[in-house]
Amino acid sequence: MTIDYRDGAGQGPLLIFQNPRSGDRDVQQVRDTIEAEVHAAGRQVSFLRHAAGSNLQQTFSAAFAAASRCNGTVVVAGGDGTINVAASIAVERGQAMGIIPSGTFNFVARSHGIPEDTTEAVQLLLRGRPRASRVGRINDKLFLVNSSIGSYARLQQEREGFKRTIGRSRTVASLAAVVSALRVSPSMRLKLDYRGEEQTVNCSTLIMCNSRLQLELVGVNTLPAQDADELACICLSPVGVRMQLAMIWKGWQRQISEADEVDSFLFDELAIELSNRRSRIVTVAVDGEMHRLALPLRVNVSDKPLWLVRPPVNAEVATA
Repeated sequence: MTIDYRDGAGQGPLLIFQNPRSGDRDVQQVRDTIEAEVHAAGRQVSFLRHAAGSNLQQTFSAAFAAASRCNGTVVVAGGDGTINVAASIAVERGQAMGIIPSGTFNFVARSHGIPEDTTEAVQLLLRGRPRASRVGRINDKLFLVNSSIGSYARLQQEREGFKRTIGRSRTVASLAAVVSALRVSPSMRLKLDYRGEEQTVNCSTLIMCNSRLQLELVGVNTLPAQDADELACICLSPVGVRMQLAMIWKGWQRQISEADEVDSFLFDELAIELSNRRSRIVTVAVDGEMHRLALPLRVNVSDKPLWLVRPPVNAEVATA
């Protein structure tokens, strides 16, 4: 049964899952800070263990089941990929969750006004309440930040290799982007069906974005309203190595919308088909994690929100 958290429910213990492989923060220091803040507030906290032989889905399923029994809240101290796994279960169960940002970019947390500072994030968990937040869906996968195919998806896959080799930081991620751009990206011929119209486009990458912050950081002007059921689609035309490097530079300068090679639009539902392709399976990056999904890809706003402990925005302020 879906729970309506507008009544302020979920004031029991905090059930914390820490991903030690997310970001470059000291795991023990983060844990000590969490415990100190929660105990000072007179609340209870427990840290979840990732049992040997189980996967993250199983770990989080057990965690949300435990939280429902004690009126508690599952909290993820990790990056966007780990948060996505927990959020997918939270959305389906209609339960609330919280975030303590511990990843490289922390787009989910930053997009929802959740502080990157651990102490401030814990204070928000203790004083805030769950609020309904928009979630994107591509086939059977949910995304909080973005999903993509083409060169941007390849970049995200290669970035993980860089992180494993030389560390996890935003500088490393930027270096990975430059190295990835030194190879020509293959062109994709796509059929896009949205708002009852079908069009064919040639592009090297297609990004479906749910994060206003990520779009703002690279200078995209087509921004979904924070309280609207819409997503943004970014399409990059096929370009050579020199232009790919120029696009990265424009992104750093927050000037992507000034490039003629970039097109963007808002949508609530989108169907994507790849022309002249034998395989009906395509590699898709979903919040930084790679998945093999069947064509056609169907992208839309989930009919179920994510109940996330976060500050209020827009009209929510009046009812806070």
